[in-house]
Amino acid sequence: FAGITLNSTEGYASVATFSGVLDGNGYAMTDLTIAKGSAAYMFNNFSGTLKDIGIVASLNVASPADAINGGVIGYAIAGAYVSNCYANVTATYGASQNWPVSLISGVNHNNGGVLIENVVSVVSAESGLATAIIGRNAGGKTHIAINNCYAVDVAAASPEIYSASWTAPAQIVNTTAYSSVADMVAVAKTGITADKGWADFWTVDNGTLKFGSVVIG
Repeated sequence: FAGITLNSTEGYASVATFSGVLDGNGYAMTDLTIAKGSAAYMFNNFSGTLKDIGIVASLNVASPADAINGGVIGYAIAGAYVSNCYANVTATYGASQNWPVSLISGVNHNNGGVLIENVVSVVSAESGLATAIIGRNAGGKTHIAINNCYAVDVAAASPEIYSASWTAPAQIVNTTAYSSVADMVAVAKTGITADKGWADFWTVDNGTLKFGSVVIG
């Protein structure tokens, strides 16, 4: 799971449609690099389940403005479920971008719900355009629930869970956005507990928060 590079110029591409279950069993995919002309994410249209996995990814995008820059999921569509995951996404750009970097770049084409719970998401972008969990909630869709998550919009003056210029999710419970990992971890160390639905691979070791063997902070 370490040191994987997805490069569109070498024939690799995002998974176009995913409706299955990706269960990491508490393991993490680290040092993932996604180098593409645009739309840099692992999954395009995602209606499946992503659970119990850590994903540490770098996006290297050389594209025109308005390209979608997700990191893990491009579009979450009806039925998408993300649970007990750790995502750390960093993006560099080859041109100015208007879409924020996020765990989920956009939500669209929905006739059903999207649920995100017990997730730690850390995002940062060279352009400064980042939101910690959802980028653009396109189409005015409101049937999105974000529960019991910790979000970091690195170095943001006003860190965001979702892009405030788009429709707000229908439900945000026990979820806060921070501008630094240190601030988030200080709170999360006492909040990530089994009675709140967090799996046993989340641990605090000598004051350090970990997902499996991956140090969060």
